[in-house]
Amino acid sequence: MTNMERPRTTLNLARRVAMTVVAWIAAYVVVTVVIHVGGRSLAQAPRYAQTLVVSGTLVIVMVNVVMPAIARLVARLFGFPNPKSP
Repeated sequence: MTNMERPRTTLNLARRVAMTVVAWIAAYVVVTVVIHVGGRSLAQAPRYAQTLVVSGTLVIVMVNVVMPAIARLVARLFGFPNPKSP
């Protein structure tokens, strides 16, 4: 690896770590909100139904709202070009 490649590799690692940490925090917030909003209705449902609701909501929100916003934010912070939107 040349000296020119090393900073870029370090920057890519920093970007991946930042994306991972921010995505984990966002997922935690989404799950907490779903459980809080679901309240007693969710608590009375069978465990598989609870899991289905929480995981389905998590995936929908993360893929369509959170991850595109995080990708733009991290790209801006680390000076990468804006990721293409679908």
